[in-house]
Amino acid sequence: MIPHSADDAFIQLQDICKSYREGERRVEVLQQLHAKFDRGKTTAVIGRSGSGKTTLLNIISGMDLPDSGSIRIGNANLTRMNDHERTLFRRYHIGFIFQFFNLIPTMTVFENVLFPLQLTDKADAAGHERAETLLKQVGLAGVMTTFPDQLSGGERQRVAIARALVHRPELLLADEPTGNLDQETGRAVLDLMRQLVAEYQQTLIMVTHSMLFARQADHVLTMDRGRLLESIRQDAL
Repeated sequence: MIPHSADDAFIQLQDICKSYREGERRVEVLQQLHAKFDRGKTTAVIGRSGSGKTTLLNIISGMDLPDSGSIRIGNANLTRMNDHERTLFRRYHIGFIFQFFNLIPTMTVFENVLFPLQLTDKADAAGHERAETLLKQVGLAGVMTTFPDQLSGGERQRVAIARALVHRPELLLADEPTGNLDQETGRAVLDLMRQLVAEYQQTLIMVTHSMLFARQADHVLTMDRGRLLESIRQDAL
């Protein structure tokens, strides 16, 4: 478990600025952003396309670095780590669910789920059992030897959820995980995520357009012009 003081938020972003160059101009994506996220809570981040939501997740995960500011997860300061250290931190402590699944097409369903454990030398008998258990929990026990291209979109997203959870990360980041699913399948995927996150007592930050999920989250933040606005009251959604 990532150690942190009981008096501090689990995740703290301070003065985060991030910009990208587009041709001759520089686009400011995140502007002096401040945010705190408590351990074990679920946060929905909503906002218009292009408002910086995905960049926010990439910054929190350490896949991208801010131009300035600091990122703390527990007692770990990601902005002071080198690339290798951030990769190892992410590998052990963070799970990521992508909108486009990002499954490895040459691996079976079971091999995809087991892959994070192989990266951390935990693909032993207990790791195999954990992968099998998760696939049963997400309703895919019968397709473990199937390849991703033979699955529906909803099934592939459930594989992606199992893969993100298999190494028991304390932090789960999800970037529009139902964006490519129809409404009924998306609802089922959200219900499954909520159930598993509660069972594993994880911290979840999810970028979403789904007001269904937002209503069920502990906190809702709105991204607007590179800043996170105050939480929306749940009874106002």
